[in-house]
Parts: sequence; structure tokens; C-alpha cells
Amino acid sequence: MMEKPIFWILAAGLSLLLLLLLSWVLVSTLRLRKERERLRDARDKKARETAATQAEQYRLIMDNHRDLLKMQHDQRHFLMGLLATLSRGNTAEAITSVEAELERLGEIRLVTGENDLITTLINTKAALARDKGIGWEYHAHKLPSVTVPYVDLAILLGNALDNAIEAAARIPNEGARWVSVTVTVKHETLVILVKNAVLRDVDIQRLETAKGSPERHGLGIPTMRALVRKYKGELVFSCEDRVFTTLMVLKNLDNHS
Repeated sequence: MMEKPIFWILAAGLSLLLLLLLSWVLVSTLRLRKERERLRDARDKKARETAATQAEQYRLIMDNHRDLLKMQHDQRHFLMGLLATLSRGNTAEAITSVEAELERLGEIRLVTGENDLITTLINTKAALARDKGIGWEYHAHKLPSVTVPYVDLAILLGNALDNAIEAAARIPNEGARWVSVTVTVKHETLVILVKNAVLRDVDIQRLETAKGSPERHGLGIPTMRALVRKYKGELVFSCEDRVFTTLMVLKNLDNHS
């Protein structure tokens, strides 16, 4: 008579154990699916961010190119007008026109170089910095030997300059705002050094997590790190005495495969 209750107790226990096991499998499956979705979304987000950055850098390059074409077009018309003025014998008017044009051109400070992309990016970002009241310094050496593809170089240099400009622009005292850029090639190595003033020292350990932080140095850092790894290089940040430094060192080889 006692065997039946024991049987049912064992059966109930086994049923409960089976139910718990099935529940664990179901929960684990759902968690795994959710994690896979999260990773897929993260990859999609990174791809979208990379594409957006590429599009923005190319837009800046095209805008700069259009500005240069417009400048060339305006200069042609100016020279035609100057020639007409001189042909009428109006020397004084011609001199006044030339002086005004020289003064206007003096406000347009463009760097020239032997790497079209770097030159275009520097000129575009320098104009943006001047609009924000930021002092600008640029130094370059051996740019013709840069072999890093334009797309990747635009993302790396463009992100670094955008972050520097955004951070410097947040300093209330306009006289304290500045950005310094150095691009050089040394012994098959491309070195990009960007320094800028900041309102306060930045915790470099939280650059990628402090979203919305006023220093704004976290933009595009994951993408920059991935590209630096691609070229077997290093990306180093430091901040001391309200000077933020971004150092990128990449292999500059003819064959990047």
C-alpha cells in the first residue's frame, strides 16, 4: 500500500526536475538569442557609424573642392574686371581693387601639400576652427610617401580633428582655444599627433563610455581603434595640464594586405 504514494512522489519529483530542466534550456536559449541580437545590432551600429563618418569626410572634401573651384572662378572674373579697368586707364581704381582683393585673400589661409586628402582635410578643419575662434597650427613632413588608403586616413584624421575642435570650442576664453596638428612619415611609420586645449583634464579611461561628456573626445574612438589595429599600429590618448593629446602610429607600407 505504501508503494503507490512513493511512486507518485518520485514521479512528481522527476516531473518537476524535468520541468526545471526544460525551463533552464528555454531561458538559456532566449538569453543566447538576445545576446546574438545585441551583438548583431552592435555590429550594424558600428557599420552605420563608419559609413556615416566616411560620408561626412567625403562631403567635407567635396565642399572644399567646390570652394576652390568657386575661388578660381571668382579670380578669373576679378582679373577680367581688372584688365578692363586698366584698359580704360583707371590706374588708381585698379590699385584699389587689387588692394581690396589682397586683403580678402589674406583672410583665407590655406595650406598646400603633396597629399590631396590631408591637405583638403586640414584646410577644411582649419576653417571650421577659425569660425569657432580656435587657434590653429599645422606641421607636415614627407606626406607624398603616405600609403594608408584615403578612406581610412580620412576617418582617422577627421575624427581626431573633429574631437579636438569640439573640445577646444567649449573653452569660454577664446584666447585659450587652440589645436595643433603634426603629420609625418618616419621609417615606414605614419605618425599623426593632434593636441588641443581642454576646459579641464579628461579621464582618458572613460572616453568611450562618457557619452554626452562636455569634453567630447569619445566620438568615433571604437572605429579609430579598429583602423589602427588594421595597420598594426597604436592609438594613445593622454591629458595633462588641460592639454589633450591624440597620438596615432600606423605602419606605412606599400602593401597593406
